[in-house]
Amino acid sequence: MSRPLLIAHRGETVHFPENTIEAFAAAFTAGADGIELDIHAHNGALVVAHNYLFDRAKTYPTLDEVLEKFAGSGRIEIEIKALDLDFLPLLVPLIARYSQADLEVTTSVQPLVHYVREQLPGVRLGVIFGSETFEDWMPEDFVCTKITKMMALLRGDVAHIPWTILERYPSLIARCHERNTIMHSHIYGLSIEEQVRIYQHMSERGLDQCTFDNIALIVALEK
Repeated sequence: MSRPLLIAHRGETVHFPENTIEAFAAAFTAGADGIELDIHAHNGALVVAHNYLFDRAKTYPTLDEVLEKFAGSGRIEIEIKALDLDFLPLLVPLIARYSQADLEVTTSVQPLVHYVREQLPGVRLGVIFGSETFEDWMPEDFVCTKITKMMALLRGDVAHIPWTILERYPSLIARCHERNTIMHSHIYGLSIEEQVRIYQHMSERGLDQCTFDNIALIVALEK
């Protein structure tokens, strides 16, 4: 069984500002399989920044700059931060230009998913499910049915599920794999030792890929 891909969340953010060229370069140098970044449409470009109300006075890299530099380095996970469709006419030609790159387009804004799929039918499309998707009353069989059916309706390829949910519902990964859904999680907020334990546990269950916040996780896994 292959191990889950290790994707640096906003780059290598321990030593560099997040969502910067330096952070992305450092993540790949440290051995990350990929990077995750956030995009907004602003002044005719796709700006790489996390917050919806980002500092307009600050200079941010563009997605075009990031792809030009790192398209051949590994997975690039592009999270759409948008509440309208202004980003789409800018994103479509970029994805076409870098069609040979290892790209995934993701979003937690589920109303956008339909439009992304219509305009980018061949892209690997990720759907981010927040903790609010899962309520305490839901039994495991219902959760598995809910996620597999929602992914089918949304025509997504990758289900992004909190690691706490994957721990609570141990059959969810296998059930989603039966529907050819790629499984992704985000390991964060714990000691490195606990992150290693969770990563290894999720790997045994068949997790396909995960984002992480601290580059020390890679160092610990290599020991």
